[in-house]
Amino acid sequence: MSNNPNLEDNEIDLGELFAVLWSHKFLITLFTGLSIFLAGHYVITTEKKFTAKSIFQIEQNDSGPGFNLSGELSALASLAGFSSSNATSSTDILLERATGREFIIDMQRKYSIDRDLYFNTYDPDYKEPSWKANIKKIIGWQTTEVEKNATIEVNVLSNYRENVLFEETDGGSIEISVTHADPQKASYYANNFMEEIRRLVESESSTAQKLRLTYLSEILADALQDMEKAQENLKNYALANSAMAQENFISDSLKLDQIRMEQRKVKEIASLLSVIEKFIQSGNLDSNSYEALRLSHPLVDDIDFRRILGMSETISAWSWPDIETINAVSATLRDRLKRLNIDIANIEEKAQIYATSAEDLAKYTRDAKIAEATYTVLIEQVKSQSLAAGFKPKTFKVFEYATPPLAPSSPKRNLVLTLGAVLGLFVGCALSLINSTRRGVYYTRSALLSNANTDIALRSKSIRRLSRKSIPDIMEQLSKRQITAVNEADLKLASKKIIYVMSFGGQLTTSNAARLLATQSAQSGRNVVLCDTTGQLEKEIKEKTTTDGSTFPIHKVNENLSLITGAVGSSFFSAKAFNTTIKDLAGRFDQVFICTSNRNSQLGLMALLEFAPGLVMISGLRKTKKSDIKNIKARQPIDLLFHD
Repeated sequence: MSNNPNLEDNEIDLGELFAVLWSHKFLITLFTGLSIFLAGHYVITTEKKFTAKSIFQIEQNDSGPGFNLSGELSALASLAGFSSSNATSSTDILLERATGREFIIDMQRKYSIDRDLYFNTYDPDYKEPSWKANIKKIIGWQTTEVEKNATIEVNVLSNYRENVLFEETDGGSIEISVTHADPQKASYYANNFMEEIRRLVESESSTAQKLRLTYLSEILADALQDMEKAQENLKNYALANSAMAQENFISDSLKLDQIRMEQRKVKEIASLLSVIEKFIQSGNLDSNSYEALRLSHPLVDDIDFRRILGMSETISAWSWPDIETINAVSATLRDRLKRLNIDIANIEEKAQIYATSAEDLAKYTRDAKIAEATYTVLIEQVKSQSLAAGFKPKTFKVFEYATPPLAPSSPKRNLVLTLGAVLGLFVGCALSLINSTRRGVYYTRSALLSNANTDIALRSKSIRRLSRKSIPDIMEQLSKRQITAVNEADLKLASKKIIYVMSFGGQLTTSNAARLLATQSAQSGRNVVLCDTTGQLEKEIKEKTTTDGSTFPIHKVNENLSLITGAVGSSFFSAKAFNTTIKDLAGRFDQVFICTSNRNSQLGLMALLEFAPGLVMISGLRKTKKSDIKNIKARQPIDLLFHD
């Protein structure tokens, strides 16, 4: 029979895992049922809580401090420092206020929450038991005196925040969920808290509207005052100053430019006369000097310059002037230059005066326009706010009033029972795995056969009934028909001189297995002796005959099969003459079959190791330990395995 391939140590055998769980099915069922029972007991005995919900929505209107202006008025409003966007209150801020200390204390005063035992479990008349007080006195425990109102307030705050929840829905509405042991009170609190929020929103909206109107009225009065002052400043300026200041400033600016150009030209002519005077004084008055003068001073050919000197206007008709003429013209130019400087200074002084006047006029005009624009913006806003104050739209919409719930919201029976079943199943499986690890036995045949690594593994079910019969009956049955499992075992053990049958669990006993195998070997014509240290075979021997030359009595069943009597228990393997006895038996018989009980299996194996016996092991699921198989394989390979 072929064996399964060896399993790797780093792999998880799912079949073994499921077999472990299945073998502990009663344990898992017990813990699962116990967990479900405890969960059901918790559901029945736990205080039931009911949750009531109310849903409402707060719509924001346009009566806020924003300015609904367009065009130039909107731009002027921005310049005046007023925003044109609509101010809306935040739902998040409202929810934070609803869970704040001030709101909760207000609800406590109005609805006497502190008298509700669900929200306030503090008992001011509570007294500690005497034993507890005595223990504290012995250990020196000092109890801190706590103010009654502070304790009540802390209880109310914590229980309110735990049982009253405010949530924003996907559509922007607000949902109030109140949990209470009494369904009537749960709906009562939910509806009244919603009404309190409605009153709070409406009251604050009305107060804010009045404050906005008051503020706008004050700002409008200030703007009117500023506009009147600006207009008065403009009137006073018109009475004290010329209205043509800007025009006069422009006219004088043009005249100043003309005089400055004339001044520059006079300076150029005076400079050129100085150069000509140097040429005349040097006496170098030829044509080359004239050409050099023309190149450096093109003003020589200017018509106005020649007219001043009284010379011909023709360019080619050049004559050098006299020194007297040059001096006379230079003196005239100096006088002219002084006059021009005086005129320039006068005009600059007037222009400065006109510029200051024009600047003041522009400032007063600008202030008047800004004041008038601000006043226009504010008067329009006051009108719109006054109209809006008279219109009060319905901004608070109730979508659902809280009604007393019919079923409790806590504890959730189905969820608790499901969790109890899952927890019980998990604990049962965990304990099963722990127990299987502690026991260290095999739960599947594949794992057993893989670790045993035997050449032949046979099912013991087919030979179990036959092995229970007496030796004569077994011989009769084997003579009538051939049993495949017995034949395979006989062929495997045919070459072995000593066969050791040991058991680590299983329904087939070592005595029955050894008797069947020895009988089959004797039927095959071998001279076989069977040594049963369990003492089971001695019950079948009615006439005990002793064979000479042996330490233990040997009873001859038939020509080929003999039984050893008296070799019972561990004393057989620990006897001093054990080795001598085995050698003697091996010399006298073709095969020696030895079987022992589960308790003496390891002892017998250690005693027979030097004879290299053929090992026949009997195993059973949930009985054979992995450590036993490992220890046996470390000493001697297993030749034949019988398993359930």
